[in-house]
Amino acid sequence: MQRATSQETIEALLDASDRTFLPLSYRFMQLRNDQDKGVPGPLAAFVTAHNNRGLHQYLLVHAAASGGAFEVTRDSRIWARALGLAEDKESSRAAVSKGWGWLERAKLVRRDRRGRLAQITLLSDDGSGEPYLHPSNQKPRQDYIRLPYAFWRQGWHEKLDLPSLAVLLIGMSLGPDFILPQSHIQQWYGISAATLSKGISGLRHHDLIAVTRTPEPAPLAPEGFRYVYRYTMREPFHRRTPSKKKVGKGK
Repeated sequence: MQRATSQETIEALLDASDRTFLPLSYRFMQLRNDQDKGVPGPLAAFVTAHNNRGLHQYLLVHAAASGGAFEVTRDSRIWARALGLAEDKESSRAAVSKGWGWLERAKLVRRDRRGRLAQITLLSDDGSGEPYLHPSNQKPRQDYIRLPYAFWRQGWHEKLDLPSLAVLLIGMSLGPDFILPQSHIQQWYGISAATLSKGISGLRHHDLIAVTRTPEPAPLAPEGFRYVYRYTMREPFHRRTPSKKKVGKGK
């Protein structure tokens, strides 16, 4: 008996969503504090916990949850297969359940029961636990990235490690020609300078990010100048419209 593959299962989940991209609020990557300063969003918790599978599980259910209720009900074996686990093993189904539990504690989803199946409902992607609304329907309207389904259909979910995926999502929220200073990345996004460096290296390895180095005047530097690194995401993750937000902290 020939079973559906992981990729075929992902494709079916994406097709059922009736969308071509995942709308992910900027607040998943970065929140704003009372002084309107950028602080880490929920993404940081995945990176800190080294929870690569949890991030993929969240992105996939986010893409799959369609309709006004923003919920999806599927057998745990379907999720296991989509995540590349052996669906016929109890340990795989337990791993899926553990993933839902982690996302529940992060206040990103709510898990209910519909008969014997888990019903997963999206909550606000800022981790507040509030009901989910499409970013464009919120008041005030929230900016969001459009993670194309090419992320799955071209196999990037398998090719990119956790640091690369984290930097990809952050970079997509910043638009073309952005700056990510290592000295502020922990404060702004909750990831370390080492993770940033590893993520950029991974994206460069896959030719998903362009890097330019330009000298700029720096009066207090011994040489009188410093090099500034600017980044631009490449297809299929490039933003075609200019962004006002080109520095990690935002303004």
